[in-house]
Amino acid sequence: MVVLKIDDIDIKIGLEEEIFLTNSKGFLLPYSEHVSSILISLLRKNEKLLEKAQYYLFGLQWEPNPSQIEYVTRPLSIDHLRDAIIFSRELIAKAVSEIEGKIYIGSAHPVQSTPYPLNGVHISISIKRKNKKRPTIKALQYIHNHIRNHLPELIALSANSPICRGEYTGYVSSRLYYSRVLSPANYAVIKRIPISFVPRQKRSIFRYIVLFGKKKTKEAKIIAHDDGLRLLDITPRGPLTNIIEDIAKRDNESRIEIRAIDVQSSEDYIMDIVKIIIGLSLEALDKMLRGEVIRERENLMENRQRAIKDGINAVFINKEKEIIAQESILTMIERIEKYLDLLDLKLTTPLRRGIPEIEFYGLPEIVDENPKLFELIKKGRVIIGLKCKDEKRYYPIMPYDAKVANHEDLEGILFADYDLEWFESPRNIIRRFTKIERRYWILTSLGYVKIGRFDRIKYARNPISHLVRIFNKMAGIS
Repeated sequence: MVVLKIDDIDIKIGLEEEIFLTNSKGFLLPYSEHVSSILISLLRKNEKLLEKAQYYLFGLQWEPNPSQIEYVTRPLSIDHLRDAIIFSRELIAKAVSEIEGKIYIGSAHPVQSTPYPLNGVHISISIKRKNKKRPTIKALQYIHNHIRNHLPELIALSANSPICRGEYTGYVSSRLYYSRVLSPANYAVIKRIPISFVPRQKRSIFRYIVLFGKKKTKEAKIIAHDDGLRLLDITPRGPLTNIIEDIAKRDNESRIEIRAIDVQSSEDYIMDIVKIIIGLSLEALDKMLRGEVIRERENLMENRQRAIKDGINAVFINKEKEIIAQESILTMIERIEKYLDLLDLKLTTPLRRGIPEIEFYGLPEIVDENPKLFELIKKGRVIIGLKCKDEKRYYPIMPYDAKVANHEDLEGILFADYDLEWFESPRNIIRRFTKIERRYWILTSLGYVKIGRFDRIKYARNPISHLVRIFNKMAGIS
């Protein structure tokens, strides 16, 4: 039996999604500032488009990497969130199409994320009583700790970035494995503190080392990180936290922010993940009203790492027993369905059967007739001698043409290039890369020569050892 009165609460969802800009060949396009100016022009020229953007969006911004753009929705009802996602993606795609580009909906580019840049989707949820300005601090604590306990399941369901730098990395969520900014959150506690210590990396923002609260009083704060950092896999946000950037926020900005989610190519998939987060949040509030205590889940960090590595195929540790991630997910979904039923929400994708997007659509195919050459590139042994099996054609640097005689030896720099295939729908939106074909070339003094399958590598050296060899030869040292 559910104690929670669903008619008395207001649920709002906000979403931030980072998007890659690409050229017509599917490779990253470092023109975010130019695309931003096109967006401004489109919105200025079309009043209806501007009104729609103002309704759905808080803003659009470029990221530090010039091939990324992010949209940020307003806090919206679940009924309007899907439309906001579709509108935002299509708006950015329309802008980049004016320079004959596309957008890619994904967390890692399969070739040019090496492993950076990386994209994420951030989901914020606010649940409060309809006559209140903000959630209570206790509600925030319960929702945070309950969703945090289920991060392994959420990561396994959303992990969607198995390829970086042209190869499978061994991690289904390369984004989370390689992330330099996202740290695991702590179990959230409520403390009454009179002062806030400003971490060194934040002092350039505030120019203070300590911020004092009201005189002779202590203010209750919800704390998921002792130093008040916000770049966590999940964290409370707003004025009730010790997050430095949120000190001056308004009451209605209090929420829980989840950053552990990979970008989903399908709007339906991301909506189902949002619904699961809503279900977990309502379950947390129901536990709070019943007086249940939410304690930290055993083996949480270990299961989190297993989900990052193996996704839906991870094996979780549950009370010293092992359980398949998919089984744990199905148990979670079955448990929260009664809360979703209160809102007349249903999971519409294969997620309801514990099948994430990457399993449903399948992994991209990597085609490489000579993977040993890729191993040489990864080891930095790119100065090679090549014995040609057949006649070759130069693609010259200078304006002349030439051929390489059969069995002629070549010396030069080894490198790879790629052809990419993808599923595109609608126009100018790359949803998923389906095939990655890798080829190899040698750059000689006369031009580029494509390496054939049966050509033989005589030697392969890194640039330093090759230079040492040259200097020794010049000095007459054998």
